[in-house]
Amino acid sequence: MKKLLLILFIFLSFNSNAFVINDDKNTILSLIKTFELLNIPLDIPHNIDSKLGFNNGNKRVSPGELILVNRENIDRDNFTCLLKIFREEGWQSQNAARRTLGMNSKLCVNGAKECFISMVNLNMERETGRILMAVSTWTPPGTEYRCSSYSDTFEGIIID
Repeated sequence: MKKLLLILFIFLSFNSNAFVINDDKNTILSLIKTFELLNIPLDIPHNIDSKLGFNNGNKRVSPGELILVNRENIDRDNFTCLLKIFREEGWQSQNAARRTLGMNSKLCVNGAKECFISMVNLNMERETGRILMAVSTWTPPGTEYRCSSYSDTFEGIIID
């Protein structure tokens, strides 16, 4: 019953037919609170501000944000995100991009393999078409990202 209520909450909150980035602070905090009330754990990286102070509500991805990605066929598991920090470097794994920048792995959002972008599993049994994406505060503005799973790929640019 709890999961049914949560699915209904998510369904009513967002349009599942389009690719949508939601970085509205109050919406994301409300979603987190709903999960807490339903005793559904979320594994949000420790270095994402718990008050979502970096979330600016501009419907774009910015460093330090926890955002909701809404896309019809999004798979909640098995994401790999490649980055293009410098055009001349081309697409790189997050760990390679970290090394290119000379960044210490302790600053990563979720370990060296998910240094700049990490997907947060919503712990739902059924596909919801939504996933939380944590973006490191250390991600340089202008970084391009391409995130792929077994069922989908989405990409964009991290702005300031």
